[in-house]
Amino acid sequence: MKRAIISVMCLLCAAMGLGGCGSAGALSVRSAALDNATTVEGRFDTAIYAVQDVQTLHVLLIDGPVDTPRQVVHLQMFWTPMAGKTPFDASATNASVRYIVFDGEKIGCYGGGGLLRPGETPGDSTFSATLRNATLRLLNANEGFENTLGVAVAEGSFTAERDDEKTLELVRRIQAMVSEKLGYPKMVMTQ
Repeated sequence: MKRAIISVMCLLCAAMGLGGCGSAGALSVRSAALDNATTVEGRFDTAIYAVQDVQTLHVLLIDGPVDTPRQVVHLQMFWTPMAGKTPFDASATNASVRYIVFDGEKIGCYGGGGLLRPGETPGDSTFSATLRNATLRLLNANEGFENTLGVAVAEGSFTAERDDEKTLELVRRIQAMVSEKLGYPKMVMTQ
């Protein structure tokens, strides 16, 4: 199970650090509530994004094969911060963060929010951003999943390639995998 937690952390790290199929950054996930706090960093095999509308975008980071991922990070930015107009304090939030850990038949779904700061205006062929102060906690898990993270904080940066259709299709596929393993529907995104 410790391997699964490390994989999850690697996924988050990867989510913040990959563009397409190559390494393009790093993400660290730090346990905030456990006595023996650990920090995990990782890399992802896939980093893609989709622009849903003027303010909303989805970023998907996948560790491992798309059909059998080890971990997945789904970031959904709801509004774009603007330099000089957006306060960037520790409590600022503009994105939901979903972190899913797959460990054989066991699964754990973490969720929370944080500040996603784009490096450029969303919509180009690649999208670079930094995630700050994202607080995560376990929201759903099936029997046997061991939550060794407790409350965690995720931070890092990544570059993702734009593919609107593929990103949204993969979000739906991952949603179906999560629901199947949990045994009940678990919403990953709305459209």
